[in-house]
Amino acid sequence: MADVQSIDWPPEVADVVAAEARRRYPEEACGLLLGREGRLVSAIAVPNGAPAEERRTRYLLSPGAYRRAEEQARAEGLEVIGIFHSHPDHPPEPSPTDLAEAWPEWVYVIVPVPAGEPGAPRAWRLAGDRTQFVAVRLDAPA
Repeated sequence: MADVQSIDWPPEVADVVAAEARRRYPEEACGLLLGREGRLVSAIAVPNGAPAEERRTRYLLSPGAYRRAEEQARAEGLEVIGIFHSHPDHPPEPSPTDLAEAWPEWVYVIVPVPAGEPGAPRAWRLAGDRTQFVAVRLDAPA
C-alpha cells in the first residue's frame, strides 16, 4: 500500500467525513478510515479525545475508540487504513503535530472547514523517510 499515490474516495465516505466536520465545528472532528487491500471502504467518526481547550487545533483518538473501530473493521472483513480529521478555519495541510504523530502506510485525509462549512478534502501519506507527507489523490471510485 505504501506505493499507492491515489485512493478511491467513495461518496458515502465523503458524506460521513463532511457531516462530522460540520457537526464538530469549531472543534476538530476525527475518525478512522476502513478498507481492504488499499481500498477505502468506510469511515467511522469518533469523539475528539483531546482536552476541551485544545480541540480547536488538535484531535486525539482514545485507545478505546481505536480498539472499537478495529473490532468493527475486523467484523466487516476490513482493517484500519487511515485517519480523517478536520482543520477548522485552516487549510487541509498537515501540521507539525500531524507529522510527529503519523503512522507509516496510513492515509490521512484532512478536510478544511471554513466558517463551519466543509471544503474539499486532501489526502496525505507519510514519506518513507518519515520527514514529510506526500499528497495522495482522492479519486471517485470506478
